[in-house]
Amino acid sequence: MSLPVILLTVLAYLGVLFALAFLVEHNERLCRAVQRNPYIYCLSIGIYCTSWTFFGAVGRAANIGVDVLAVFLGASLTYTAAWLVVRKLAAIKESFKTTSIADFLSTRYSHPQLLAGLVTFICLLAIMPYIALQLKSVISTTMVLMARPGSETQTLGQDIGQILCLLMSVFTILFGARRIDPTERHQGMIAAIAIQSVVKLAAILACGFFVVFMVHDGFADVYQKALEVNGNAMFLGSLKARGVQGYLTWGTMFLMSMCAGLFLPRQFHVAVVENSDLGHTRTATWFFPLYLIAFNVFVMPLAYAGIAARLPLSAADTYVLTLPLHHGNTGLALFVFIGGFSAAISMIMISAMTTSTMFVNHLLLPLFSRLGIMGTAGRFLLQWRWASIVGVIFLGYLFAQGIGNSYALVSIGLISFAAATQFAPAFLGTLFWRRTNFAGAFGGLLAGFMVWFYTLLLPAMIKSGWIQTDLLENGPFGIALLRPEALFGLTEFPPLANSLFWSLFFNVCLFLALTLAFEQTDREKQVAEEFVSVLDASSMGSLTTDVEVDLDQKTLQLSGGLQMQLGQGKAVDMVQACRKKLGLGDTRQVDVVDYARLFREVERSLSGVFGYAMAKQVLKRDQYFTDVEQRALSEGYGRILARLNLPPRKLLERIDYHEEREHMLEEHGRELDRKIRERDKALAKRKATEAALKASEEKFHSIFENALEGIFQSTPEGRFLTANPAMASMLGYGSPQHLVETVTDISRELYVDPNQRKELLATLQKEGRAREFDVELYRADRSKMWMGLHLYPKYDDAGNLLYMEGIGVDITRRKLSEQGLKRYQDHLEDLMAQKSQEAQNQEDLLGEILGCLDAGMVVMDREANTVLKANEAAERLLGTERANIVGLPCEAIPGLTPDGGQCIIDASECGAGLRETTITSGKGRKIPVLQCVLETRFQGDPALVLVLVPHKKEA
Repeated sequence: MSLPVILLTVLAYLGVLFALAFLVEHNERLCRAVQRNPYIYCLSIGIYCTSWTFFGAVGRAANIGVDVLAVFLGASLTYTAAWLVVRKLAAIKESFKTTSIADFLSTRYSHPQLLAGLVTFICLLAIMPYIALQLKSVISTTMVLMARPGSETQTLGQDIGQILCLLMSVFTILFGARRIDPTERHQGMIAAIAIQSVVKLAAILACGFFVVFMVHDGFADVYQKALEVNGNAMFLGSLKARGVQGYLTWGTMFLMSMCAGLFLPRQFHVAVVENSDLGHTRTATWFFPLYLIAFNVFVMPLAYAGIAARLPLSAADTYVLTLPLHHGNTGLALFVFIGGFSAAISMIMISAMTTSTMFVNHLLLPLFSRLGIMGTAGRFLLQWRWASIVGVIFLGYLFAQGIGNSYALVSIGLISFAAATQFAPAFLGTLFWRRTNFAGAFGGLLAGFMVWFYTLLLPAMIKSGWIQTDLLENGPFGIALLRPEALFGLTEFPPLANSLFWSLFFNVCLFLALTLAFEQTDREKQVAEEFVSVLDASSMGSLTTDVEVDLDQKTLQLSGGLQMQLGQGKAVDMVQACRKKLGLGDTRQVDVVDYARLFREVERSLSGVFGYAMAKQVLKRDQYFTDVEQRALSEGYGRILARLNLPPRKLLERIDYHEEREHMLEEHGRELDRKIRERDKALAKRKATEAALKASEEKFHSIFENALEGIFQSTPEGRFLTANPAMASMLGYGSPQHLVETVTDISRELYVDPNQRKELLATLQKEGRAREFDVELYRADRSKMWMGLHLYPKYDDAGNLLYMEGIGVDITRRKLSEQGLKRYQDHLEDLMAQKSQEAQNQEDLLGEILGCLDAGMVVMDREANTVLKANEAAERLLGTERANIVGLPCEAIPGLTPDGGQCIIDASECGAGLRETTITSGKGRKIPVLQCVLETRFQGDPALVLVLVPHKKEA
């Protein structure tokens, strides 16, 4: 068969699966139908049948015998006899939003990150080679189908492997990691996996029917012809021929397959995480075993048919494919190839999705948290998951290319099954034993993993030629008792049974010993009760306290706590969605019990995003509940237990749900009646208060939306929490939402001078508020404006600054006016100084002129009638020094007041011209002069000037 035909068939098949998944994802009716259909759920569990099962089951049957049937019988028993386990796991997943097998175990215990990290590491180590095995089977079966295999064909086969890896990566991302919450159900992918389960079952049944009934004459004929070729074939159907080791191997595989049917990461995901209805698990108790029985009907006959056709036992893993080719039916061979391809890609996609979720949530995010970059890296959580999906698939491909057909690759299926078995003690203890604790779960799992690695994985590496064989033959340091495949001298056990026995022995022993040696934490006790009793229908009645909280404030606090990890918008949306889910959307004042329910719901939602361990680290309960609220909750729960008069551990065990429960409800009902009567008056008052609060709230919202001033809330780090339309408009943004989402650093993006924000925060810390603080800001178009701020801080009970509330007023026009006024004042001061200097210069010039004249001149204040200035000529004529007359009234100067009469400086004579007169100097001399009075201004004030000109010589 040519490569183009194979490639086109694969691409067409993938196109059909892609179209189906796309149609389901984008058609709400189909999506609900897939979600509600129990048979699609059961078929998705058929992912258990991988290509290792599809091809390898017949190969192992041809070489060893009926051991392979244990792989199917064990898984069948898990869903038939252990139905309660599957149902309980699905119920706990709904309650705690667990995303993976690692998240499930970490949810139950303290130190969740440590336990989740260990589980993730084990899964990665065990599953990565298993993915490589699936890719290897696709590539090798492609080679079998090709007409002329050779070096060129092998190169093309490798290219096909890369192309398929790319297509599976895209498919997994589009339909398995399209949104941030990994607990959401991926109905498109589940529908595709269900179709693949049908295709691979149909392929192996078609191959079996063709070989047994069309090539041969039924089962007996196939068996008879196989015996004719190889007489030892008769022992393949019997365990007895292989003795004790045969029974031990069969029992070992049976036990491992029981655990692998549920505890392999891919099985846990489809059976638990993707479960949408607990009732579907009941259908799985009979449907899934029937599916496995149908899958195995032709396993042994095909093995015998391969022997009868004289096909080499070394190639028995491809009997399912080579038998149709051997008998000339290439069309059936291509259909069988597609069946094996379906078995491989469904396992790869689900395993890549689950392991990537565990890797990001429990290894990568804790690393980011330790490095202090959680806030930045956490916002790209979805992109990290996409990258890890691509990484897991392509690493599996590189692993498959690197190890070739080594022993490790051939045996990796059973090695992965043995690794999954190590989860059984911790899982079962978690589900059914209230006493379990972190020490027991972690210690047992670590011990089992180390023994598994030493006794099973390490020998596989040695047999593959990667490590020297001395350790396998002689043990470490030559200690034979520590040989990996015969640990502590257990030489009668086959290697697989030896590994499983000792790993489970140490796992269980440490689990029990450490559980009994250490006490549970209070959180472990609380979660243990919820886990163990998750399916119980008992109701403890409603719980109320006397403590009420402001739910809006608590919602803001929760949103603020999550915004570093999710971003402000997503954090608010998550908390608001949780409020609506609990019916608290329009309620403001609630009982602390209702707030505790909201906190728990937010914690569960966050667990769906980051995993339970990281969610507990992000949402630390002590930061969101005050001491008063914690005490009220404890007392409320204590009253319920006291009323029942039972200790918590025995509470659910001793309640008779048919008699005692009814009695409890009656007692509780009577107590509620009494409470109702007592609180009738309080209720009426509360309703009035609520009405007033509602009116006040409506008024506040009206003010907030319609206020002309900008109103906002911001974090100390520099992000807006809320803003009203006026604030957004002032800053040039189209809407408050646009402002909140666009501005991520107020100091850097808004402030013209970032130091102004530092001064503002310093003022806030020092004075407790900041009022009339003027700052210069950038608008959205980078133009500048001035805003006057009034800022008030909001603290939590521990005194930590949560956020700031502020009012902003656009003062740009005022600032521009102030700046213009200041410039005008500076100009006036400069002008006044200039005029003053000119006046001084004029005055100095006048003084010089007066000093040079022979005529005497006296300047007098017109209002006060006092002498302001006189020149030297006036000093000589009046016979008195100028210093003695300046500042004196005119009447006090003898020369100016003849014979004690009226002063000769008379304003009425202004402009009358010169007239002759005689003045008497201070020394008694009579001096004839020509006299005139002029009007002027002196230093800006009205003044009179007396001019005295000597007329003739003194008499």
